[in-house]
Amino acid sequence: MKTSDSNNKKLNVAKNFFSFLSSRILDIATSLITTAVVARYLGVTKFGDYVFAMAVVLFIVPLTFFGLERITIREIARQKDKADSILGAALLARWVLVAIAGVIIAISIYVIKVDWYIALVIAVAAVSELINSSSTVFISVFRAYEKMEYETLITLLSKISSLICVLIVVYLNLGMIAIVGAFAFSNILKLVISMYMAEKKFVKPKFTKDLQMVKFMIKESYLLGVGIFFMMALPRISIFFLKNSGNIEGVAYFQAAFNIVQPLVMIPLSFGMAIFPIISRSVSETKDNINRFSHNISESLFLLALPIAAIIFLFSDDIIRILFGKKFLPAANVLRILSFAMAVEFMFSIYEFLLTAMGLIKAVSIGRAIAFFLNLAICMLIIPSYGYKGAAWAMVLSNGFLTAFFIIAINNAGINLFKAKMIPFIIKVISAVCIASLYIFYLKGTSILKNILVGITGLLLYIVLMFFFKGLPKMIKKNGMKAGQKEVKWEN
Repeated sequence: MKTSDSNNKKLNVAKNFFSFLSSRILDIATSLITTAVVARYLGVTKFGDYVFAMAVVLFIVPLTFFGLERITIREIARQKDKADSILGAALLARWVLVAIAGVIIAISIYVIKVDWYIALVIAVAAVSELINSSSTVFISVFRAYEKMEYETLITLLSKISSLICVLIVVYLNLGMIAIVGAFAFSNILKLVISMYMAEKKFVKPKFTKDLQMVKFMIKESYLLGVGIFFMMALPRISIFFLKNSGNIEGVAYFQAAFNIVQPLVMIPLSFGMAIFPIISRSVSETKDNINRFSHNISESLFLLALPIAAIIFLFSDDIIRILFGKKFLPAANVLRILSFAMAVEFMFSIYEFLLTAMGLIKAVSIGRAIAFFLNLAICMLIIPSYGYKGAAWAMVLSNGFLTAFFIIAINNAGINLFKAKMIPFIIKVISAVCIASLYIFYLKGTSILKNILVGITGLLLYIVLMFFFKGLPKMIKKNGMKAGQKEVKWEN
């Protein structure tokens, strides 16, 4: 029976991982295409204005997330008999935060004193993102029940509708406001479908006059919410500094590159979201089991992060030319730098899930806050001299700090992420990436088609080398708690 349960858990993790990954791949593909269409349509300067308007909204909207999704997942996964009350409380908490964020955005539009057209773009984008923040609460229900396939379907419908609407706007030449209006329509569709699916298939929200559950949700999530705010606000700081320096083209170049690397972080996030309900229920297992589990994750992500970063670094010019056109070619310099930031973020994304499951939310929030202010300080120092390239290096340094901080926090909790026996594995991965990179460097040329073939064969060479080096991480069988073992208590 135990073997059967263990196999079912593994199948659920695999199914949820690929469902969530599928939805993220759809998200990545449609987002890249949509961003490329918008950038080509608006041009460098107007795209910079568009990015600034969205940055204002996305700097404030994270206040509405407040960590509620992960707390909702955790609580429903633990107490499915109270799922209706938990969902109702999460929605009430979200709507309170939405109202507060709406007021802050209205004040911000008045304070920053932009022209009326950009102010209207900000207002429409704010409505769109605030609607989207409500749909994520319903989506957390699918994750709590480990039914990520519903999220994949909703993501597909939402993203395809946004792409179609944007293409219509571009074809009819309706302007920037119509573009953000197209995204608003897509987010409304996402909210309606996710609400319908959650209520029909799983649970209807139950709203009560007793606000204790709402208070509990806010209390449990506020520290995580602080961390999420700093996470989403961090890249916007660079945009504000570039805009303030009068470098609106730099805003466009930085965001074009950022929109390429950031979606790739969805790969570790997909795995994290798939296993988070299981981790939340299993934090009482022995530290030895969690140690082995953490090592396996670290090796797998390192195995993926380095070759992806190398491909982006080596083909940055081709990637920018294909997606955004020749006018955006200066963004290739930013993309090369941000490839390092992406490789680092691959690692700390999954560590954040581990810390949250262990109840060390304070460590996550503190790390995010320090990284935010570190990024702020670096931007102040180097953006005036180095522009958008300086903004990219600020992200690399702040991401590097955050990864180190999370590793130290996990190690202090008794989980040793890196042991001496991992050094040979790390050397094998670096060696394979270097050999494959040299192969690509010497064979790539000016033809995009040839470079695509060289890139594919380079990745295949990397895989072959890892097989030859016997460097692929082995799947570790999960052992249950043995008799007499004590539950783990994590210290913050």
